[in-house]
Amino acid sequence: MEELVIPVRKISPVKRIIRYSMAAAAGVALLIAGIMLYNYSALTPEKVFAANYQSYELSTTRGENAQEVSPLEKAYREKKYAEVVTIVFGRPYSIHENFLKAMAWMELGNTAKAIEQYKLVIKTAGPANMLNEEAEYYLALAYVRGKQYPIAIRQLESIQKRPGHLYYKKVTPEL
Repeated sequence: MEELVIPVRKISPVKRIIRYSMAAAAGVALLIAGIMLYNYSALTPEKVFAANYQSYELSTTRGENAQEVSPLEKAYREKKYAEVVTIVFGRPYSIHENFLKAMAWMELGNTAKAIEQYKLVIKTAGPANMLNEEAEYYLALAYVRGKQYPIAIRQLESIQKRPGHLYYKKVTPEL
């Protein structure tokens, strides 16, 4: 009977510590991989958009010399976005009014119309106009929301290449 008993080898304490450490490290690595996989699979264009989108607020002017406010701007200020996109003038829209229409389309969830308006603002505003930089950033977010990722990435990289851009600091690797 003694011949049939398999001898048990004792593991030295150093090897035991190494073995348990490796098992713990593998467990932590699996946990981190699982969390990263969940975050990646739960990531949606709408979540990326919502995390980076901030509704555009109009500034207010006070005093006797305040400029006349257009009906489009008044409707936007009152958050009547459906009214903003339906207002028609007998004159061409200003750059500011086109930008407000683009923002209203975004608020209404019509990304395709918003993209059209942002492109129009960028085309007519020129690089010196501050609304140009606003429109560039929001256009990139519209592309993300519309699942047009290659165009969105190009737009965001264009912003990231210009340190003086209004939204330079918002375009992070995470975005």
